[in-house]
Amino acid sequence: MKKKLLVVTFSVLAFLFCYPCLFMLVGSFMSSHEIQAHLAGVLGTGNQYADWSLFPKEPSFRFYIALLIDSPEVFTMFWNSVKITGMVLLGQVFVGIPAAWGLARYRFPFRKVLFVLYVILMVMPFQVMMLAEYLTIKKLGLLDTFGR
Repeated sequence: MKKKLLVVTFSVLAFLFCYPCLFMLVGSFMSSHEIQAHLAGVLGTGNQYADWSLFPKEPSFRFYIALLIDSPEVFTMFWNSVKITGMVLLGQVFVGIPAAWGLARYRFPFRKVLFVLYVILMVMPFQVMMLAEYLTIKKLGLLDTFGR
C-alpha cells in the first residue's frame, strides 16, 4: 500500500513538473488564433482562467517553418554552438583525462592541493568567471569573430 501511494504521489508530481513542457509542445502546433482563443481569459481582462486542450484542433507547422526555413540565421547559430561544444569537449578530453590519470597514478607534492583547486574550479558557477573570460576573449581579438 505504501509503495502504491509513493508511485501515485511521484507520478502526480512528475506530471505537474512536465506539464509546462507539454503545454509548450502542444502550443507550438497550434495556430495563433487557437492560442489566442485558449488564452483569451488571461490575456483579455485577466479575471478568467485559461483553458487548454491536449491536442490542437487544427495542427499547424507554421511556427516551425518560420523558424527553420524562413530564418537561416538559426542554422548559423546552431553550427556555431556545435563548433564551440566540440572544441570544449576536445579540450576536456585532451586536458582532463591526462590530468585525472596523473592525479590518480602519481604521488607528488601538493597533489591534494591541486586536486582540491581543480574541484573548486569545476564546481564554481559560470557567473564567477564570466567577466574574466569575456575580457580575455576581447583582449585576444576573438570577440564576435566566430561564424564569419
